[in-house]
Amino acid sequence: MQDRVSELERENSQLQTENGDIRKQLDSCRLLLAAGNIDPVLGQTIAETEEQNKELQNNVMTVSRAVLELGTFSKNMSAHRQQLQEVMQKTTNLKCNQEQQIVERAVFFATRRNGEGHGLCGGTAAR
Repeated sequence: MQDRVSELERENSQLQTENGDIRKQLDSCRLLLAAGNIDPVLGQTIAETEEQNKELQNNVMTVSRAVLELGTFSKNMSAHRQQLQEVMQKTTNLKCNQEQQIVERAVFFATRRNGEGHGLCGGTAAR
């Protein structure tokens, strides 16, 4: 049992020494990354990463503006569609009224030609 405890203590001491060495290497790597302006996650220089981020932000803003413009365009087109439908309905109503007036006028003149128009205005009594 005593042997096992001393073996574990030696192993622990070795692991602590290795851990200290690894920490020193990690600190050295961090210093090198910082000196080279390198992003430790992406492996690119920070300037490149910032440039890419700015480009992405510009793209997002451009797309956002386009979406807003499309929304405005869509609202305007809906209003114009409604107006066009109203004008088309009025035009249809006017055409129907015009056709009805043409028919009524034709009936009116046909009855006058047939001699049914005997009245004070243009009938035989006024002649």
